[in-house]
Amino acid sequence: MVSGRAAAPRAQSLEPDVSAELVAQFDALAIGENLHRGTKKYKVRYTAHFGGQLEKLYQKAGKLAGLQELCLDVGIDPAPNSITKCRQALKGVNVNIYDLVQFKLFGGHLLQFDSKKLLAANAKKKGKIFPKELAKENGILSALLINMSRARYQQGS
Repeated sequence: MVSGRAAAPRAQSLEPDVSAELVAQFDALAIGENLHRGTKKYKVRYTAHFGGQLEKLYQKAGKLAGLQELCLDVGIDPAPNSITKCRQALKGVNVNIYDLVQFKLFGGHLLQFDSKKLLAANAKKKGKIFPKELAKENGILSALLINMSRARYQQGS
């Protein structure tokens, strides 16, 4: 016997899985460009691919709306009501942009660091350094950029 409840999950499974679609797109791209997992070239291309997707997500409603969404994503709630106030609030946030891409596209937990020094050390150790040029092009992600070489000298930043 088939109940009305059993049909609902089947219908939901027909919804497109955006994260799976993005991964499949990148896998096809990687094969076409002869990129291999674990290589630096693969990581850079992977980050650029998903960074482009993230840029679209944050810039869909304008700069203020994008910055407010970013504030909410990193735990600043309520989000400030101006671009300047959002940028000021985000200066105190120590989040790896690479991790933010993963969080925004696939969910899960967004790791926040106590200082820029710890963020920089972790990013270097794990090889999770988001391309600076890509973040600068995106007026929203640039709010999270840190100076990786200066961060090691800033105690408690």
